[in-house]
Formats: sequence, C-alpha cells, structure tokens
Amino acid sequence: TDKTGTLTENQMTLSRVSTAAGDFQLDEAQESVQGDGGAGNPLLRRIVEVGVLCNNAALQDLDQDSKPDDEQGDPTETALLRAGVMLDMDREGLLESKPEEREVPFEAQTMMMATFHRVQNGLEVAVKGAPARVLEVCTTLADPEGDRDMDQDLRSQWEERSRELAGQGLRVLAMADRQSIDAAQNPYADLRFLGLVGLFDPPRQDVLQSIEECRTAGIRVVLVTGDQPDTAAAIARQTGIVQDPEVIHGSELKDPDDMTVEDRQRILKTSVFARVSPEQKLHLIKLLQEEGQTVAMTGDGVNDAPALKKADIGVAMGKKGTDAARQVADMVLRDDAFSSIVAAVRQGRIIFANIRKSVMFMLCTN
Repeated sequence: TDKTGTLTENQMTLSRVSTAAGDFQLDEAQESVQGDGGAGNPLLRRIVEVGVLCNNAALQDLDQDSKPDDEQGDPTETALLRAGVMLDMDREGLLESKPEEREVPFEAQTMMMATFHRVQNGLEVAVKGAPARVLEVCTTLADPEGDRDMDQDLRSQWEERSRELAGQGLRVLAMADRQSIDAAQNPYADLRFLGLVGLFDPPRQDVLQSIEECRTAGIRVVLVTGDQPDTAAAIARQTGIVQDPEVIHGSELKDPDDMTVEDRQRILKTSVFARVSPEQKLHLIKLLQEEGQTVAMTGDGVNDAPALKKADIGVAMGKKGTDAARQVADMVLRDDAFSSIVAAVRQGRIIFANIRKSVMFMLCTN
C-alpha cells in the first residue's frame, strides 16, 4: 500500500516551518502562527511565497467568501497554497506582480521543481524539493542578519533537522531561491537556502484496527512510499505496520534477477520502503510473486498502472485515482480508504466459502 490518502486522510496541511530565524508552528484551523514575529516574519513569508509560486495546484473560491472551496492538484501543493491564503498571499495575485516565465517540472532524478518569475531587476527563481537534494545545490543560507555561506557543517545541521521533522511523521520539503538574468539558465545552481517546511497528513482513524485485522487474517501489509525514510518509519509506527521498522531505500529495489540471495531475503523480511519509484514497485511485486506470494497493490497515478496490472490484485483509488489506474485495476475503492480493502477481503472470503460449501453439498447429494 502507498501512504498518502490510503493510510492517511489525504488532508495535508503546512504545520511547521524551520528557518535560521527559528521555528514556526502554523495552525490552519485557528489561522494562527506561533514563532518569532508571527505571520509577519520576513523569512517565514518568503518561504511561503516560494511555496506558492513554485506550484502547479489551484484553489477555487466558489462562494466568494475568501476561503477556498475546491482544490485541484497534488495535496502537498494545495497545502502550500492554503498556507499562502492564511498569510494573505494569493497565487493569482503574486503572479500578477511576478509573472511566471518558465517552469522546470519535478523529476524523479533531481527531486526538485523550479519556476522563473519576472521582477523589476531581472528574474527570480523559486525552488522546492527534497531537503538533501536542495541543500546540495545551495551555496548560501538566508539569515535575518544577512546571508551566510553554506559550508558542510551547516548542511549537516540542516540535514539533521530535516530528519527530526520527518521522524515526527511530517513530509519535509526544502525551499530555496536566487536571482537570475536569463530564464534559460540552470535553476539548480548557486541557490540560497531558505528553510524547511513540514506538512502533516494525519493517519486515518480506522487504519490501526484494519491493519491488525489484516494480520489476523494472514495478510502482511507492506508500506511503499515516495516519502523519505524517516517519514515512512514514523507512519509505519503510527499505523501499527511495524514498531521498529527497517526502511529500505527504493534504490535498493533492483530487478530480482540482479539480486543476490541475501538481498532477496532482506527485502522479503522488510515491511517499509521509502523513495520508491513506479519502476521499483514493479521489481518488488515481481520478487514477491517469484517467492510464491499473492500480491495486492494499491495505486492512483498513471505511473502506477504497470504495477497495478502486474499485481495479482490491483487496487485503484476511485476518488483521487486517474482513469488509467482505475481501468487496469481489479478493485476500485470509492472512498480511497484502506479499511475498504479489508471489508472486500472479508466479503470475498465469505463468498468463496459459501461456493465451496455449495459445491460440496451438490457433490455429496447428487
């Protein structure tokens, strides 16, 4: 199973921001900001502004009450847009003053996204992405007292801070920016590191019981996510998948034909995988099937379609899933809830048992 929207509520909110000026806690429900300077802190506002600009999602205010009623796009990006609204930063308004000149979409290789925006003195580059990757290409750090050079000690400190936030079950992104004169330039060079944002997506209330029911029914639950290892481990503990997880990075999920016997055994015993790509999901399914196991796989994106087709039972999300995922799946969850899979297994086993009893009765009596 994946994490977002299946094990969790898929209600992502920006809850933590960590900067050189200190940490901030955002409460979307109360519309409050705790931290030095509150919602008016310049560094906090710059981080949120970068998150709003470097974004593909959209919020719609259908009843004109200045509060978003409909969201379109990735839950992570819509959470950043809602944080912008809370700080009086509307994406459309920002784009009027800083028109977008170019977008460099997120790629699995770089694990970053960038947008170029026209400003009075040239171009402004807004970048968000995986903390480790963003820190690698940053040469300076934004500080209230003036920008500082980014050395290896500072990078290590921020990488440790990222792991601390991820260990609390937060999805962590890094924000950076820089000035540019040409939109054709490489966006991922000589960046200024702004800070980290932590997004919280609470586990579904019924997941803990559902996973325990799976375990009782002889079904092993394996978490496969694109999030970083510390986030995956925290969610695995919170949902009861495993209390002391060993997390395998997706890069270790090679084609089973290229694995050693030791690698295969280690992967077979592991229940948590992080930073996993769609191709690596295929490798995991192939390995489990070669070991004689029956595999059900959840997915929602176009890239998940091959894995859903390869699995013995493909389970697609009916609410947030793409048409491609639903078309190749054997089961479609109309509510995207993990507990619905458990209910389907229960009903399926009842039906199978009844068919077996009926066939046995007819053989014995006829």
